[in-house]
Amino acid sequence: MTTVKNAFPEQKVREYLGVPKKLPIPEGLYSIDLSEQQLAHLVALGAAELEQTQNASPSIGVFLTRFVEYEDVAFQGYIVFPPRQDARVSVEGVTFTTRDTAEALFAVADESNRSADEVTVDIIAEGKVRITLWWD
Repeated sequence: MTTVKNAFPEQKVREYLGVPKKLPIPEGLYSIDLSEQQLAHLVALGAAELEQTQNASPSIGVFLTRFVEYEDVAFQGYIVFPPRQDARVSVEGVTFTTRDTAEALFAVADESNRSADEVTVDIIAEGKVRITLWWD
């Protein structure tokens, strides 16, 4: 039995995120920074798949479950629009804030984050740490 993937819901994604019809680059790629709610909505629309990974990154499903406990979570990635055959939402990074330095170090050392190509830890205010993890 062959499984047919649903068509990428281009118009719904463009309307939801306010993406212009004409993109400035010809490859159909559009960079995004998404909140947890926005990413979950794209999954519900069928534009993002929970199993989708970007190279060695965690899956979108892991991003949505692993990092939501932190403050100011933002997911970085891109959308590939039709007419490309590989239309999709890809998440390749996450930025989040925590008030606990030990918790921040644990998050960076966590098994699902060890494959990150870049890790940035910034002290942004007294008692607050911002962490960015990115997979190429």
